[in-house]
Amino acid sequence: MGVGRCRPSRSEARETRALWGGPCGGAVPLISLARTSWEALPLSVRAVLLMVTGCLLFSIMGALVKLLGQRLDSFQIAFFRCFFGFIAFLPFVLLKKGRRAFRTTHFYGHFLRAAIGVAAIIAGFYATTRLPLSDSTRSASPPRCS
Repeated sequence: MGVGRCRPSRSEARETRALWGGPCGGAVPLISLARTSWEALPLSVRAVLLMVTGCLLFSIMGALVKLLGQRLDSFQIAFFRCFFGFIAFLPFVLLKKGRRAFRTTHFYGHFLRAAIGVAAIIAGFYATTRLPLSDSTRSASPPRCS
């Protein structure tokens, strides 16, 4: 927008509509555009995209653990992985149910599950830092029956 003007000029409004595709000069949020495009895809295509994305992210995580394992302890790597995972997960939980999402009647069960999960992450990261990457990822997968 120009200096001292509250509304954009007609040419600026046209550029905004061309970029964002919004009717009457209003910009369509990028998230809703992505959501509509995502929902338009068939379920099988969405499933394949999610699986490929998951494999890619786990591969990147394995490589980063291997790289960071030269400088950091497995406990530190596991802490940062859990911390940033919690931070990424928190907005979805809070937007959905608020503080009620953290109420539970099975506190000890959740605590035990979390403790076993953290121990598994630490053990997996320890194996990844000490073993060759192909061996440490192979030990995490079930044996093939041939």
